Amino acid sequence: MGLQSQHVLIDKCRANYFSLYKAIINKILLINSYFEEIVAGKSRISTIALEKSTINSIGNWSETKIDHMSLNDVTLSGDQIFSGAEIKSLSTKNIIKEDSFKLISDQPIKLH
Repeated sequence: MGLQSQHVLIDKCRANYFSLYKAIINKILLINSYFEEIVAGKSRISTIALEKSTINSIGNWSETKIDHMSLNDVTLSGDQIFSGAEIKSLSTKNIIKEDSFKLISDQPIKLH
């Protein structure tokens, strides 16, 4: 089993690899951070917010269920952004995308 927590705050982090694999989280905030890659397969997240951060690759998120995702002042790149995630609601503000960025990849995000 992965990380289990009610609330997670990550501020001013610089990481090559960050895994939320099999995580169960109520609320997670990633702010003022840089991630080379984030993966989160088979996770259950109520609320995830990314603010003032850069993410170069968001890998496999298959079988991940997210009630609400918020992306504010985020730079994203890569070709598999949130691939396979099931997201009930998504809010975005000031997303900077590189040319290769695709929000919906071969396994599209399912919005309900």
